[in-house]
Parts: sequence; structure tokens; C-alpha cells
Amino acid sequence: MRVYSDSSATETLAGWLLLYNIGVIPTRQSITLCERLTVSSFCRRRLSTVLVRLKFVEHFKEVVTYIEQGHIRVRPQTVTDPAFTITRNMEDFIT
Repeated sequence: MRVYSDSSATETLAGWLLLYNIGVIPTRQSITLCERLTVSSFCRRRLSTVLVRLKFVEHFKEVVTYIEQGHIRVRPQTVTDPAFTITRNMEDFIT
């Protein structure tokens, strides 16, 4: 059995909540979800993937062109990087 110090447990909880806020784990209910994280979980949070999922455009090639040309904003910031990571809170502010 592993014993955690208070600071270690706090860091673990903070990391777990960060993964939830980013959107790579679906719920805050189980910490075991963190053990099964894959690279594709992070790729699904990329701006280009989120825009296709939200049906802004149909194809990835089209969305990458729009992003690189500066047609997409997240809050007041114009984003030109298709690999920009979108958190759960940012999804509502994509224009």
C-alpha cells in the first residue's frame, strides 16, 4: 500500500482536476480513468478536431485552412495554430 503525503495527494488531485478541465477524462468520478489516458484523448481536444466535431466545417483540410488564415477566434484571441488545445470552458467561446 502506498502512503501519500499531503502535498503529494494535493498535487495528484490538482492534476486530476486539470485533466478533467482540459476534457481528456469524461467525469470527475474516478481517478482510475487517469491511468487509461491515451494520446488520442489529447488529440480530440485540438482546435481543428473540436471545430469538426462542433460542425463548423465538414473536413479537416478545410478547417486547417481557416485556422491558419486567422478566421477562427477563441475568446478575443485569434488562433492560427490548428494544434491549439481547447479546454471545456473554451468550447463555448469559439467563433
